[in-house]
Amino acid sequence: SVKQIERERSALVQLDQAYERVARVDVDGGKIKVLMCVGDMCALNVDAYVNPVNVQMQAGDGLARALMNKAGKEVENACKVYAQTNRFTEGSVFVSEAGGLGAKGSGSSRAYILNAAGPRWQGGSNNEAASLRQAIEGSLREASTRGCTTIAIPPVSTGIFQ
Repeated sequence: SVKQIERERSALVQLDQAYERVARVDVDGGKIKVLMCVGDMCALNVDAYVNPVNVQMQAGDGLARALMNKAGKEVENACKVYAQTNRFTEGSVFVSEAGGLGAKGSGSSRAYILNAAGPRWQGGSNNEAASLRQAIEGSLREASTRGCTTIAIPPVSTGIFQ
């Protein structure tokens, strides 16, 4: 069953399974709502999913693998081809279709995966903070350009990136 997280003028996000709401922050006089929760990001009904990837766009384990599994081989192959034929560096964002994640957002006819290459931690002296900021801001810019009104952003550059 679909459970609504927020219900005001319209739902912000819907989850297909249990979640834990951590916090909510209203920004810009309530025009932007940030909802922080713990749960399965693949179950979110959003316009855009940020996928934390490495510069080879290899979906090893964790969230990147879960998103690619749900999106499908066609999407994963498009990401691999892009990484092989383009310079994809830390801080870069490559936009792909969401495939099997579907177009579930708030009025958008399509959903997207924003493949964001976060930096690998190298002690803090190799521009890691700027690369991380570039990846997140680039994801937000790409989502906005495509008319996305809901976006799921997980922690980027955690886990294997430490």
